[in-house]
Order: sequence, then structure tokens, then C-alpha cells
Amino acid sequence: MFVKVNDKVKVEDLIRGIIVQSGNDACIVLAEGLSGSEELFSEELTELGKEIGLKNSFFTNSTGWPDPQHLMTLDDLLTLSIKTIEDFPELYHYYSEKEFTYSGIKQLNRNPLLFTELNSDGLKTGHTSLGGYGLVATVMKNKRRLILVLNGLNSSKNRAREAERLIRIGFNQYENLKIADKNEKLKTLNVWGGDKKSVDIFSKEEISITVPKRIKKNLSYSIKYQSPIIPPINSDEPIGEFLIKKNKEILKKFELYTNENVGKINFFQKIIHNFKYLLFGESLISKK
Repeated sequence: MFVKVNDKVKVEDLIRGIIVQSGNDACIVLAEGLSGSEELFSEELTELGKEIGLKNSFFTNSTGWPDPQHLMTLDDLLTLSIKTIEDFPELYHYYSEKEFTYSGIKQLNRNPLLFTELNSDGLKTGHTSLGGYGLVATVMKNKRRLILVLNGLNSSKNRAREAERLIRIGFNQYENLKIADKNEKLKTLNVWGGDKKSVDIFSKEEISITVPKRIKKNLSYSIKYQSPIIPPINSDEPIGEFLIKKNKEILKKFELYTNENVGKINFFQKIIHNFKYLLFGESLISKK
């Protein structure tokens, strides 16, 4: 972004210099300001990456400058993109800026999808001689967000063409299927030998999946659990799974919980409970 030595630069300008202009100088200024040195910043960034769920990322600089030890996987780039979008909504608008002028020099954002009818709202391009031309881009359309992670293209022109092609395929040939809301009751399970006869179960996250439209009719859904449920039951521990299958293949699964704690009945209650079961069978277990 053409920061001059001894200049005083607003942090906001440095952020825009990094995001919009891909300024190495802005990266180094922020790194040294945050950690004292770029080397220390890289170590702290690597540790932070582990904390937020990056599994195979190691940083040796703040800029992405080629280094045999400076590595990220496509999966980690996706994780980082989701964290950026969800955790920093007040800052995310910088990624959609098409241009930024600093020190009298105007530079355009290198994200090619910002300048198409797809109306991308982020995220970032990259290029090294070893990795080729890459892009992490996202498009929001009809309340559906697609994130593209792309690398290894041999030119910026091919990067732009391939990114647009894949995003269009994602919207045209794939569909988001929402099955249940977060915390929505899915089933009532019987409890054996507990101080409660049954518990309701739910997922702590929305149950949904993105699949090719052509396989939608081949999907099946099931809830897997041990029946009857044996106490003690802790509301923080999963007691079942919601499975989404294509034929016999599990495509996705979600852990299921109850919001109730269930304890064991005492010794004498258990004797009576077992005796009733011998007489009446499963009818003593409430069913809903």
C-alpha cells in the first residue's frame, strides 16, 4: 500500500491495505505493532490457529511470503473463512470494498468475483510461484452462502474464470436441505430405571446438508440411540445421533442431546420397577 518509513498510519487504513490491496508492508506494520516483531507474531498466529480449529497450518511470516514451512491446507482456509464471517460481522464489510486509495495511489481489489454479477462479498486472493494463483471467495444469494477455496491456477485470468464457473455450479446444481432447527425436539426417548420415564432429544446446531440436486430423492434420515436409555443421563453428554444417508453411506451426522439430567432410582424403587416390568412388560415405560 506504499506506506513510507516513519509514517503514522491509521489501523483501519492498514486493515484496508491488507484486505483490498494485499499490501505486504501493511501486514508487517500490524504484525510488529501487535507482537513486537514479525517472528513473534508468526509464532502467536500459529498458536491462535490451533485455538480456533486450524489443524494443519504453520506460519513463519505475516505476509504469506513463500517459505517451505509456511503452509495452510484448503480445509483450514475454509475454517478460517467461516470464523472470519461469523465472528467479525462488524469488520467483514472491508472484504467487499472494490478499491482503496492510500498515499494518492488507488488500487483495485484482486478478488475477481467482486466485479461480476455474482456480487461476491469477500474474501481474499493469493499467489506464490509454488502454489500458483489462489482464491477464497464467498457469495450470498437467496439467504444461501457458498464459500469457494481454490488454488493452483496458472494465471489470474484462469483463476477468475474457474472461480466464477465453480460458484455457478454450486448454486445451480447443489441444494441446501434444512431438516430441523437448532434445539428443535426430534423425538422422545424412553428411559429405563431413571427418576424420569422419558426425555426429549434435539441437536445443538441446525440439521442441514448441501447435496447435488440429483441425489436428493436418495437421501434417508434416522436417529441412532441405545434403547431404552439407561441413567444417569447428563444434559452435556450426547445420547444419540441424527444420521443423513445416501443408500447405506453416511453423508453427515449430528450429535443429539437432552436438556434434562436424569438420575437412577434407588434400590427399592428398582426392585418394584423390575417386578412391574416382569408383569406388564414395556407398557410401564411411557411412550409419546
